[in-house]
Amino acid sequence: MIYYDNLEFINNNLYDVYILKKYLIKHYGEDTAIKLIKKNNINVLAKALGKIDIAFFCLYFLQDIFVVKDSNEARELSKDHYELWQVANECFIQDEYDKLNIICPRGFAKTTIFDLAISIWLVCYKKSKFTLIGAKKDDDATQFVDSIKKVFNENQRIISTFGKLIDKKKFKTNANEIEFANGMYIRAVGSASSVRGANFKGIRPTVVIADDYQDEKDILTEETRDKKYNRWTKEIEQVGDKAVYRKGKKIKSATKIVSIGTVLHLDCLISRLSRNRDYHTILKRAIILEEGQTVDDIFNSTLWCECKKIYFNDSIENSRKAAENFYNEHKAEMHFNVL
Repeated sequence: MIYYDNLEFINNNLYDVYILKKYLIKHYGEDTAIKLIKKNNINVLAKALGKIDIAFFCLYFLQDIFVVKDSNEARELSKDHYELWQVANECFIQDEYDKLNIICPRGFAKTTIFDLAISIWLVCYKKSKFTLIGAKKDDDATQFVDSIKKVFNENQRIISTFGKLIDKKKFKTNANEIEFANGMYIRAVGSASSVRGANFKGIRPTVVIADDYQDEKDILTEETRDKKYNRWTKEIEQVGDKAVYRKGKKIKSATKIVSIGTVLHLDCLISRLSRNRDYHTILKRAIILEEGQTVDDIFNSTLWCECKKIYFNDSIENSRKAAENFYNEHKAEMHFNVL
């Protein structure tokens, strides 16, 4: 069973038609959508529609990752996930932004929702000749490349529509890089690795995605925070190309630079980028606040203060359990909305 839009679909074909019709209506209206479905092969339509809408691409070609099914462990998507895909459309399809800073809490699935999905889309539609992925550590970079390989080697929708794009016998494929059969290339590196002068067959990176590019050691002192930010501005931001204009018309987009991460300090890399006007920043908070409300307003309330007193009371034999019981007794009053 497939679960989407509060509906249940007993097989993939029914879901495929539903999601295709939904997004065709979004772009072309209901009458045109119905005509297109009647006159065209569904996979041909899906390929064309995926090129202009990244959300549809994910929900159709990557549905085993993003859509809740009895056969997977996917979680239901939130409106915030769709918002990220819309930002991706604005950046990579509509070319509205060259630099993005996406700030999300832990557990938001930001790597899968944005990093993985966008990288796959860029390769399938040949939108980025050289995609450079920056990860926190070398192991994270290797793991990301493994995830990319898995999709292109096992996803039959991708293979049947876009072809077998990984060919180890003809093209370079190793722990940190993939050269695809359609001429695209992905390289993933840890944040400690230099990317100065990075190129693929003489081509500089066309898209740079830095996912969790900082860790705790980068925020320990003012010096380490400055060092991280300076390296970003002098190395990451200089690794690509600027836009090319002729007679006032853009004929080549600038290298897209995307930072995805979590705030670790008020003056960490992610925080500084949020204050940099060159970046379009999307901020998603773990706790959803009402207008004018702060986190302190919640946790300094009477009941939360009492709960903290119980938790830290050494005279109570099991203070943690006592605090938990107190919370459960007052759960309705202490509840706050989360992402």
